[in-house]
Amino acid sequence: MPEIYLGSSILMDVAKSVYGFLYFFRKLYKQPSSFTFNNQQFTYFEHPYNGTWMNERAIEIPVILECIKPYPPDTILELGNVLSHYFRVKHLIVDKYEHKPGVIAKDILDVELSKKLDCIFSISTLEHIGWDEVPRLPGKHIQAIDKMKQLLSTDGKIFATIPLGYNPYFDHDLFNEKLGCSKISFFKRLSREIWHEASQDQVRDSKYGKKYRTTEGLALCVWRK
Repeated sequence: MPEIYLGSSILMDVAKSVYGFLYFFRKLYKQPSSFTFNNQQFTYFEHPYNGTWMNERAIEIPVILECIKPYPPDTILELGNVLSHYFRVKHLIVDKYEHKPGVIAKDILDVELSKKLDCIFSISTLEHIGWDEVPRLPGKHIQAIDKMKQLLSTDGKIFATIPLGYNPYFDHDLFNEKLGCSKISFFKRLSREIWHEASQDQVRDSKYGKKYRTTEGLALCVWRK
């Protein structure tokens, strides 16, 4: 598992300072809790950056870490710079909007690599592709998935977590089996800090930002080469 660290960026504004205080308080007085996925127990991920215990990061990060654990860092690409906010990472990162050391600041459609990769993963990023761009390109997420498949080695896999209710075009394609997923798992938020593995029907009408200011349902999509 990567070495966890607290970056100095968490103290850059008032909100981050508040999350830092709450995190410290929780570490002192709250026992860690867990959720079950694929008959395996995971501890909810808590970190002051963005107050992960209050949003889908609490389950996304431990599940994704388990998914990518078998792969050496030099065979991994992360689409969307997420994990580096919580850990020291050694894998390749592509993020169109972040100009930082170790990050390829390009649109995923424009990325060309010298070798194929065994693992590509994405945490709450695919739903933004095309949807949060100007002009809006509703079907661009499919092009992004196709591009990631092109970057995979013969036995490679893609893992992506998707907050439901954010991008209606992505949700439509997901629930209508237009994304070519090899496997899809779902999680439903039962309360602010409690999640449960769920069926597709239980999360189909998930809203984003209505009650919890994040999502009510989360999908974990897996693609094989």
